[in-house]
Amino acid sequence: MARISSLSSLGAFIAPLAFCGLFTPGLANSAEIELAEVPEMHCFGTLRGTLENGDADKVRTILETQSTIYGKRLCLDSPGGSLLEGVNLARLLIEKTTGTAIAKRARCESACALAFMGGRRNDEDDRGDHSDRKLHPLGQLGFHTTALTVPQGQYDGNTVTKAYNLATKGHSEILQLMPAQEFPRSLLIEMLATPSHQMLYVDTVGKAARWNIDVYPTISHEELSKLSMLQACLNGHLRFFDELINPQATFSFVKFEIQESLESDGEVFEYTGQMDSGFREVNATGCEVFFRRHMPDWEDPLLRQAVGVSMGDAYEDFPPFVFHHAETPIRSLARTNDMDVEFRPNRVEQVSLTFDGRCFVIKLSDGRGALADDEDCKMERKLSVDMDLEPTRLEVFAWPSGAKTVIKNNREINGHQIVRYDAQAVQDWIAQKFFPGKQDMTSYIDCWRNSKSGNLFCFSNDPSILVDTSLRDEWYKTQLY
Repeated sequence: MARISSLSSLGAFIAPLAFCGLFTPGLANSAEIELAEVPEMHCFGTLRGTLENGDADKVRTILETQSTIYGKRLCLDSPGGSLLEGVNLARLLIEKTTGTAIAKRARCESACALAFMGGRRNDEDDRGDHSDRKLHPLGQLGFHTTALTVPQGQYDGNTVTKAYNLATKGHSEILQLMPAQEFPRSLLIEMLATPSHQMLYVDTVGKAARWNIDVYPTISHEELSKLSMLQACLNGHLRFFDELINPQATFSFVKFEIQESLESDGEVFEYTGQMDSGFREVNATGCEVFFRRHMPDWEDPLLRQAVGVSMGDAYEDFPPFVFHHAETPIRSLARTNDMDVEFRPNRVEQVSLTFDGRCFVIKLSDGRGALADDEDCKMERKLSVDMDLEPTRLEVFAWPSGAKTVIKNNREINGHQIVRYDAQAVQDWIAQKFFPGKQDMTSYIDCWRNSKSGNLFCFSNDPSILVDTSLRDEWYKTQLY
């Protein structure tokens, strides 16, 4: 898969901003380089402190004189500083194909985050140079827009206008020219929309996957299941295409295959999984995942477990964090001991969403309905899937009294079988009674008949929720599997 080096372009367009006073304000103490290895992140040393003019030259000297650091990363621990120096450092790391990392309890923010995005490596294969950016699950990586700083006392209109125009032009150039694979467009947009006094943190699996940042070292699954394969493919889709999957997507029709490769002692060495479809245009593109469970003799801890995801012509290596749901906080994936591979059982994934609405209980007799109850209530839809993607769907309706009505898999109501009824006739009756003149309201009414009592339980939710795109997308999440 072709890769494009993009941060070299970043320096060309963002450098003027630093000269006009755009940098992280209020910081002191220039950066120093501590040449002490950080083995869990495979770093030769750590750059600490505020980035200032000349810091990139310090790193260059080390990279060009220390032969023992070849192939290792530079750890970063900095609150930011000079934007220009952050860009210079990023360009240097690209030039020297040196990876970056943020270790446990370290932070890299503002200008440091731009430097971090310059991390590169070359595995001497057909992929050539590509990104190498590693974030410890207990580290902090934060982005925000630049701060517009005008020299003290120079508040005349021309000075402020010049600084503002340079900033606007620079931001525009970056957005147009940054290739998505190396510095994702969505990250740039989010970064520029985050005020300089706030911070956009990479704190979930989905953000890291989408923005081409590997979270490591993390816990891992013991085996490759259908669920972990699907999560890896969904996160791979985020990285390959820098876009969310269609919220209405479903994978119930997809064929999964998983194969095992055994070592001489009978232990599984590698899993290979394949989904035959489900992605891209008309859901015709499949996805493949391989998972090497444990290779203790590899020097780089990152390589002691390996996950590969391919989709069409796209391929990427990932650490095992990719097996987890996109909304999983990365802090929850930290290991007990960073240097030891740690397996935890695959867990059931669950999504839920709550709506306000009205609950009805209707007694049916001779095809006619008599209203027994009619109250405002709350409905929570919960969907959980096990490792084989077998779903359990619950609708839990909470009445004002505290009582609950539970629908399970659309087959049971409060533990009793749901029986068929003339759905359209009953829904039309409800619509006529409660929404006169609005027959289209029937599409917002769901009813279930209890085989024991014979009663019909119905729920009507406010149709305006479907106008709210974000809420509608959340609703579709509960139908993902």
